Amino acid sequence: MNSRDDGFRKCRARGFVNEVRLACCVVVLAVPAGACSCWAGGGTTRDAAVERMNSTRPGTLIFEGTVENQELNTGPIRPPAGALSMTSQGQHRLVTIQASLVYRGSKQDKFVVATGAGGGDCGVDFETGEKYLVFANETAPGIFFTSVCAGTGLLSRSMAAVRLLRGEPPAAEDLLDARTVMERWTGTVCGKVVRPDGQPLSHAMVFLSKARKDGFPPLTVTDPDLSRSDGSFCIQTIFPGNYLLRAEYTDFDASARWAGFFPNGFRREEAAPVNVVAGKTTSDLKLTVERESLFNIDIQVVAADRSPLPLKGVRIEIWNLGHDPHDYHSRALVGGDGSTGFRYIPAGRYVVTSYFDPVFETGPPQMPPEGAKWKSDRQEVEIAGNTKVVLTLTPIK
Repeated sequence: MNSRDDGFRKCRARGFVNEVRLACCVVVLAVPAGACSCWAGGGTTRDAAVERMNSTRPGTLIFEGTVENQELNTGPIRPPAGALSMTSQGQHRLVTIQASLVYRGSKQDKFVVATGAGGGDCGVDFETGEKYLVFANETAPGIFFTSVCAGTGLLSRSMAAVRLLRGEPPAAEDLLDARTVMERWTGTVCGKVVRPDGQPLSHAMVFLSKARKDGFPPLTVTDPDLSRSDGSFCIQTIFPGNYLLRAEYTDFDASARWAGFFPNGFRREEAAPVNVVAGKTTSDLKLTVERESLFNIDIQVVAADRSPLPLKGVRIEIWNLGHDPHDYHSRALVGGDGSTGFRYIPAGRYVVTSYFDPVFETGPPQMPPEGAKWKSDRQEVEIAGNTKVVLTLTPIK
């Protein structure tokens, strides 16, 4: 086994490879500015709000409002359409928000706010009809950008910051420590993962994915400790709502995985939703998994004239059509020779696309200058065995 595969096994086993399955960062109550570098201090929720305000850049738009609608757009937010994306999948949300109170910035009735699509790109998981406290910076005329680490959140969970913005004294809840408040706001789900014969499955990644039908990648939380030797798991700090519970364990030596939805189906349509209630623990859930084979896909990126790769920093993303939370979804950096690959992929129909990492140095994410000169390549591929795909970068004229 080569060192690349050995490293992949270690990362995949710890849940680091399929980025859609992990939150980009854990946002508890408040976070500072930066490339998804979230606030990790202690203290009260009032302390978190003060930290948030102290770290906000001058010129940041801050307002309260209700989400009227949102759409999933393809392509980068600022560079020419079709250029390599600054967000994964070449997608982002454009969210129209009816403002009710503007604390800082231009006074207008509505704002259009861009954010990542979700699934590990630090996009805010907006819900249409809900009220939010929004922190955003203008990234294009009339369009503002926000992320989970900007401080944007549901209004009902941002009242410590709201009272600070309004110059009001802190409420009793604002003076509680963050952990206590989170325990009141969130629930816990516990259970056991078993094979079809009833034997426990240890070292499985266990996930809860928010049940949604609007086409956006679901919010996902996981048990960081994997399932124990007796198959048991416990996922904590889950905001209320209906979720799909699933588990996965990859047997690298056999190029196979054990996976399934609660209670015992391999397909999402067979899953029974789990209702999470604030301040409550749902326990004794039994999740039965099934076995399926896995394959490899090798990627080669070339220029249109088949010359060597013209720039560095190109990344490749592969995801199963439909954003099923049980499907494979991963990203990889292209090497200097234009090659990369993905290992242990379940059979199915996938989209393979190129994109470019954003630059965060001067504020909201921006496309690197070189990346804006090239069109990405996007292909649909049927995976039924080991596969090779060639992606072509074309100059934008």
